[in-house]
Amino acid sequence: MDADNVTYPDGTTAPGSPENRRRARQLWIEDNVRGAEDNEKIDQQLEAEELRMQMMERELTDQQEAFERALTEERNAMVQQRIEFEEREQQLKQQMEQNTDAMGLQNARLERENEDRRIEIEKERERQQIRDEMREEMQQELKCERDARVNDLKELCMKSQDRQKDSDVEEFELRSSGLPISDPTVDLLAELAGIIPLSKKLKKTQNGIQTVATATDFFEHAVKSQSLQKIFAETDIGSLRFVLNRFGNALASMKQCGTTEKLICTLLAVEKNYPDLKDKLIAGITMAAAVRHEVRLEQIGIVAGNGRSIGMNSTVMQQSLEELPGISELILSNWDAEFVKSFGDLVLSYVCFEPDVAGKMESAKQKWKEVSGTATTDCEVYVAAEKKAYDASCSWLGRPVALDNDRFALLLEKSPDAVKKAYVQYLSSPENNVTEQSILYMSFPAMTAVFQTVWDMAKVSDSVSNRLNLQQSSNQSQLWAAATAEPRRQQYIPSLARPTAAAQQQSQTQQQSQSQDSQLTDMDLQCRVCSKAFVFTVQ
Repeated sequence: MDADNVTYPDGTTAPGSPENRRRARQLWIEDNVRGAEDNEKIDQQLEAEELRMQMMERELTDQQEAFERALTEERNAMVQQRIEFEEREQQLKQQMEQNTDAMGLQNARLERENEDRRIEIEKERERQQIRDEMREEMQQELKCERDARVNDLKELCMKSQDRQKDSDVEEFELRSSGLPISDPTVDLLAELAGIIPLSKKLKKTQNGIQTVATATDFFEHAVKSQSLQKIFAETDIGSLRFVLNRFGNALASMKQCGTTEKLICTLLAVEKNYPDLKDKLIAGITMAAAVRHEVRLEQIGIVAGNGRSIGMNSTVMQQSLEELPGISELILSNWDAEFVKSFGDLVLSYVCFEPDVAGKMESAKQKWKEVSGTATTDCEVYVAAEKKAYDASCSWLGRPVALDNDRFALLLEKSPDAVKKAYVQYLSSPENNVTEQSILYMSFPAMTAVFQTVWDMAKVSDSVSNRLNLQQSSNQSQLWAAATAEPRRQQYIPSLARPTAAAQQQSQTQQQSQSQDSQLTDMDLQCRVCSKAFVFTVQ
């Protein structure tokens, strides 16, 4: 409305007097209220129609079950009759051997009975065929009726949307396009994200505007986290399935989302970070959506072993996403966690299939065995590096590639000599009540705790020995002292203290003179790094 005239909801205008402005404002408010009431009625009609469809489906299921039970009872009766007939025939044969005169009468009677039973069986087959035809016709009529009602509801919803475009009421949106999945304009992953419900606790509103309303919005908001981006930025950390599992677990821990949101975010992460797998991802979604939960459970292991997808017929490809058996089952089950898990496992088993698992697993195992702790002074860094490399090697088959004893032995083998000596002292002390045999029966976390204790013992021993200027039996004892004296390095890397060239020449001259005199003695040298004196022993 302008400054001179006012416009009523029916499109008429009037002079801009105070009375006309007040009346126009009242009429606009009443029009908006009626629009909200229409929306509520439409929602109630939709809910009632959905309830009616469910009741009709349950009635059809009950009728089918009753029909199958009746058919089973009839078949059992026929089998029982057949058994009785065979028993009667055996009795007649015995009577025929005893009484030759009565044999003709018995045979005639049996033939008449057989003929009557054959006629009865033929009639039963005809009745069964009629029942099957009636059942198919009933199913077809129910399907046509349901499709007609769904189309009517869609048309009604679209009309409601057009009527509310200029109002403040939130628009009703169809959850999918309804187009066949073979249509080239259909983005199957976007369709799946559109029909997956988002729990209320995950939705966000800012300044009166709902910023997170769908599963796609939730994913875009979640992947802004640096910790989640770091998972895909890291390289050489194992199989794709291992990376996606880390992403899903981290997302569920950070956002407290459910199984359904975790699944769709994982699939969207594959599309975002691995664009080359988009076609394979769409094929996996199609395969999982075309079959039900029981079939998916059977196919997961097969697809994971050979990487081949299930063949899709033309009937499946002409259906929309919500009409596919797997998606219909998910919707009717209210997105049951077990059904969602089998759906995601089948898709990821196909997408993450790796033909050269053996070679990549062996390469990962070799990198794990090359992890060494001699270049670090921090036990936690060494243990974390070992765990990361070991988990990467296990990710290719999803199970351990070595025993806990082998992992612990490798930790000791790649540790500094001072740690190995501290381990010997730890086992030699009766107070610890620990032996090599008892360690073999420990879990790996318990073994790691022993290793950390031994590492700390070695650090304390070397620190106290250096402070008290005790004679060391090996240059390895200068490991942490040398590393601590270099604060400019980001990571302390131990190195043996080496004398200067002049000191080396002097020591060689002294050694030659001592060897000539057959009197070998220890040498006092000065470290270039920490400037501390240490004894270079003859041993």
